Amino acid sequence: YTSSALCSWKWPVERWRNAGSATPVAALETVLWAAAGGDMELLERSLSLSGDARVKAVQLLEQLPASLRGQFTSPEQMIAVLTAKDVPLGSARLIDSKLKNENEVALAAQLVGTDKKTTYAYFSLRQEGENWKLIVPVPVVEKYAARLKAPSP
Repeated sequence: YTSSALCSWKWPVERWRNAGSATPVAALETVLWAAAGGDMELLERSLSLSGDARVKAVQLLEQLPASLRGQFTSPEQMIAVLTAKDVPLGSARLIDSKLKNENEVALAAQLVGTDKKTTYAYFSLRQEGENWKLIVPVPVVEKYAARLKAPSP
């Protein structure tokens, strides 16, 4: 996973596709595609929610009002829905990669929304069996918790 090979990956939302999960780049594209297209089942299967992040997600789900909690069948589904809302629907470009170990890769991406607002996101992906999955870290769960607990404007 060299940076030079990845930096050529740049796609507008219209070209995102279900690329599978055999490589970290394919898994990230699939996550983006599923989020943009509303395929929450695929997005949920593409996320790795474990350890402290899963514990915090369970706690968050349990603390939600019953009306909101009832919309989700699992903490993973709740995180998938919240993740989908964070994906800008313009374009994505990989700008860097780093092999953390044989089963984990970090990818940096430039994401551009339809409003042309640019953000930079850092993703860690882990190989679980034959599939690469996007790791949901504790700070992301905490960000979603703050968002769900904040009063609506």
